[in-house]
Amino acid sequence: FYIALFQVGCDHGLGSKAVLDACGVCKGDNSTCNCRQYLSNWLKKEKPSLSVQQLQKSGARSIHLHEMQISTSYLAVRNLNKKYYLTGDWTIDWPGKFPFAGTVFDYQRSFNHPESLYAAGPTNETLVFEHVGSTHSEAVVDGSSSHHVTP
Repeated sequence: FYIALFQVGCDHGLGSKAVLDACGVCKGDNSTCNCRQYLSNWLKKEKPSLSVQQLQKSGARSIHLHEMQISTSYLAVRNLNKKYYLTGDWTIDWPGKFPFAGTVFDYQRSFNHPESLYAAGPTNETLVFEHVGSTHSEAVVDGSSSHHVTP
């Protein structure tokens, strides 16, 4: 008696190696993706403040957001109704996995590495990414995401 294990691809084929592309198309080549890349800079004033960084519409996939260098600021995520899912309302969340907006976000933060946030998606609501600031800190945040575009 033995048990054989076979890989199942995104096409549900036994032994298939089919995978999703960046915008969630099985066996896709990213040609139907609307990819955005953005780079944001903030220079904080003397008082702590919030700066809206990026608006991500519902359906976003492959969301990557990371600081280019260590800063004393924090990433926050909320919806359009101002409900915070990660950090916000002057509280700071510990690193970990956060399920919201129809997907799971992996939030990484430590004292000796820049912050990062990743989600495979797709999201089921529009999200607003903010940067919770500290005095005299500069942060550069690099990010990308993909949306499936139907022809």
